[in-house]
Amino acid sequence: MDIYFDKHEGDSPVISNLKLRIPPGTLTLIVGAFGAGKSVLLKTLLGETYHTDSGSSDQVRRAEKFFFREGASVAYVPQTAWILNDTIRNNIIFGRPYDEERYRETIIACALATDLESLKAGDETEVGERGVTLSGGQKQRVSLARAVYRRDECEYFLFDDPLSALDAHVGQWVFDRVMLKMLRGKTRLIVTHQLQHLPKADRVLVMQSNTHVDSKGSSADQKGEGDGKQE
Repeated sequence: MDIYFDKHEGDSPVISNLKLRIPPGTLTLIVGAFGAGKSVLLKTLLGETYHTDSGSSDQVRRAEKFFFREGASVAYVPQTAWILNDTIRNNIIFGRPYDEERYRETIIACALATDLESLKAGDETEVGERGVTLSGGQKQRVSLARAVYRRDECEYFLFDDPLSALDAHVGQWVFDRVMLKMLRGKTRLIVTHQLQHLPKADRVLVMQSNTHVDSKGSSADQKGEGDGKQE
């Protein structure tokens, strides 16, 4: 299958010859150079890119959600955090019923407790155009918390570089408590440039110029020179 951004004639495929097999309940880290197609891969799984079948390049159609189990819920955290003009709490629960215990666990795991304590109105603080301006790292953690709060209803979690705006200490805290503990048993795909987390993954996908190399397990596998399994 060849995957395209759009249907303009003459475009080259962003990802080609893609065969992706992710066991349920595993943690997969997706790494590679800028422009290698990591974010496109996530968008493709969400059905937000276009693809052509081999031999019918003039017939572009919207990619189907072929990856997920039918009827399953999916949580997606984009690279650029999206924040509502509302309270921090409403940004996190996002229209869902407020569960105090689940909310508290989410706040702690996403390293937001100290931030909320520093605000006079706590999580009732309004953010956005008419409220407090959050830092890039705070926005990213609020966006992450929104997905984590849905952990009981979602089977799949897709993260596009979710720790990029966090310092090393906070990023490690969030990775250990969210990705490894709180979401354990869920199918997790994470685009990242932070290679220190690779040894903790069940699988590593290395994106390389329109293809992907599938390396299982450790950073030692990821650093191999072309001896990963090509699919």
